[in-house]
Amino acid sequence: MTLTSSKPNLKGMPAHPPASNAKTLPKEPYEEDPRDDSDPLAPPKELRESSYLYTSETYERRKQAMASFRAKMKALAHAQRHGQPSTAIQPLRRAENGEVRPPPKFGRTDDHFLIVFLRAKKFNVDLAFAEYVNFCYAQMDHAWLKKFDIGMVEHLISSGSFQILPKTDRRGRLVMSMDIKALMPYLEDIGRDRMQDFLAAIFAMLETMMLDIRAQIFGLVIVADLTDCRLKTFGFLSVQQYLLSLELCQHCYPLRASGMYLVHEPWYVRGMLKVMRPFMKQKTKDNLLCFGTSVKQVHKFIPKESLGQAYGGSLRLSDRRHTRVWIDAVQARHR
Repeated sequence: MTLTSSKPNLKGMPAHPPASNAKTLPKEPYEEDPRDDSDPLAPPKELRESSYLYTSETYERRKQAMASFRAKMKALAHAQRHGQPSTAIQPLRRAENGEVRPPPKFGRTDDHFLIVFLRAKKFNVDLAFAEYVNFCYAQMDHAWLKKFDIGMVEHLISSGSFQILPKTDRRGRLVMSMDIKALMPYLEDIGRDRMQDFLAAIFAMLETMMLDIRAQIFGLVIVADLTDCRLKTFGFLSVQQYLLSLELCQHCYPLRASGMYLVHEPWYVRGMLKVMRPFMKQKTKDNLLCFGTSVKQVHKFIPKESLGQAYGGSLRLSDRRHTRVWIDAVQARHR
């Protein structure tokens, strides 16, 4: 089976179920548009109705939004060349001294990359362009994001520390799991000095996921098993690194993460989350749920057949082919 994605095309992944529970349905019923068949930016035929339901995507809206997006890029680039203020996006990020920074240099500018931001914001061009500008600033300000260790990525995925599971939830969302028991020994082994490399590997995986067209349409959900989590492990990352990661996820990376569920979380994790809550968007606060030892609560959101045994599920994760797909995808994306 095949997982269709925006360049590169990933193979070996299972098909996801059709949309059945979109939060807000468009007013008009979906109608096929034959122009989609010749548009390289259109979703695969079997996903077009789902994209309409979840992101309001149509041929006309996609074309108009892309044209507006590129017009904003051109206006911002013109302002940069001539040293003029720009109204393409307000406000531009401010430097530490409070002055407005100049527009960023655009990195990847192909249509297949830009449309990721449009789908993430349901084709609201202003919001999508703002996030793209933030993404470009992040790549400029934190060069280490581009210099990840593929060996670290391979270990994190193959060890089960981070996994993109082979089955989706009831709404077709990708499910990413984190197992702190598998992760802790590795973090203790690499030490505090390599935490920036660790974050680079995590964001390399997230960037690969955001290019998956099914994640763009259905979104993703994250489940984390914090059994036997040690306070020392969380201390490897500084407060600044936690806040930076939160900022990148919320404002720079177009990930439609609509749920993060924690189980077996110790008391100090809840304490840390309370400290970070003022820096969270309201949507992030609403989607972050802690279940303690009540693992069955997760099943209200993700079916048991889509989860491994750590979450009371029936999914067996012995198929290494699925793991290899994502390792190869990260490597291909950043080659």
